[in-house]
Amino acid sequence: MGSMGTPQPLDHALALLLRSRPVTTKDAAESLGLSLDETRECLARLVDAQHLVWEDDVLGYQSPERRAISAVGDHLASVRDGLRDVEAVLAGLPRLVESWSAGASGSEDHVIEILRGPVPIGEVWTRQLTWRPPTRVSMFMPEVLGAADVGQDIDAAAEYLRETGLDLRAVVGSAAADGADPAELYAGVAPGTQLRVHPLVPSWMMVTDETLVVPAQWGRADLVDLVMIAYPPLSRAMTDFFDLIWEQAVPVAGWGWPSGRPEWDPLLRLLQRGITVEAAGRALGLSPRTAQRRIRSAMRHYGVESQFALGAAWMRHTAVD
Repeated sequence: MGSMGTPQPLDHALALLLRSRPVTTKDAAESLGLSLDETRECLARLVDAQHLVWEDDVLGYQSPERRAISAVGDHLASVRDGLRDVEAVLAGLPRLVESWSAGASGSEDHVIEILRGPVPIGEVWTRQLTWRPPTRVSMFMPEVLGAADVGQDIDAAAEYLRETGLDLRAVVGSAAADGADPAELYAGVAPGTQLRVHPLVPSWMMVTDETLVVPAQWGRADLVDLVMIAYPPLSRAMTDFFDLIWEQAVPVAGWGWPSGRPEWDPLLRLLQRGITVEAAGRALGLSPRTAQRRIRSAMRHYGVESQFALGAAWMRHTAVD
């Protein structure tokens, strides 16, 4: 806290306000250690920078990640105009490819497959991984996929990512992610996936090293009538398109394995103190379902069948580390 009459640097003042969340100008002055006039000047600058809302001496806040998402959307308005041409090409691509495949002679240097009806993403994964396992998979998700769409064992998928080192990235539409708890919202997403949020996610899409998968109707968020095109030059072009969005997207707060440690480490540390899974989950802000899922994932990883054996195996592994 600064001394009265000594204005705070703007970033330091913002940090103090975000920690204490004062509601009124007077409260803000006390948090900042400034006079009311100095506080009003500081708040006016923060409002100009769109860090907070200040009306009738009442302050309003938004989380840094939401502000970042909003700012990205504003700054990308011009980028969006340029991407419209790209999307116009993509919008016609699936149907043209489908027509082309109907008259194909079999001598083309690419493979086209049409998957009719609702398609669980697990089936798409199976087709990708059994043919030639990719080193990177990139996905657009305007809406977050539910368990019914996934159609696969999330724990097994997480273990596969860990063992293979597959680079899996997904950009989720900000409207779908707004205000949701990451642990619940992304329950159908394998831990180890790199997740970001962006306001301009044009359609569901998956692209690997060699294959592009898109809906027959570009712009759809669900997995219905998919077109798979195995053609590396097209995949590289679509990966470049994905990377344009990825570089501007905001990482999902509260998601992932901190410091590269397995997601179950904090949970198991609490269990070693004699705390139940449910209580440990609550302490970490996890739902009972998420806590149990992490325990199952850890048991599979260490090849044990009981929680007692899991604790012993984890302690041995931790001692080695």
